[in-house]
Amino acid sequence: MIYDNCPDCGCIGLRTVLAPFRHNQQICYDCCWRGEVHKPEARHIATIRNVNVGMHGGFTYEIFDCFGQTYTTRAFTDPNKCRGELKETLDNLNNRDAMGGQPWTGVLWPDKVLAEGELVR
Repeated sequence: MIYDNCPDCGCIGLRTVLAPFRHNQQICYDCCWRGEVHKPEARHIATIRNVNVGMHGGFTYEIFDCFGQTYTTRAFTDPNKCRGELKETLDNLNNRDAMGGQPWTGVLWPDKVLAEGELVR
């Protein structure tokens, strides 16, 4: 049986700890009471999660030269600001190509993607 309060001292600070064979057990740290060992309720195993894409924690753009080499990278919290800055930087680079990297190409990375894992048993 699972309790909300300790049946011996009435303490509301019961803790659930791991018992042998992956079972749970409630204990009271005030009076050292131990509940009966029980199986935990089964939980749904999620196979879909949001995964951060970049190390900057936001929307990121990268600009590459004609050889595929990275020229610059910047991160923003707002996707519209990131897209606008990317287009502005690309226009500036393509209009005045003193470095010989034309055509410049940009990639806009989202902050997170929805990834689906494989359930293996």
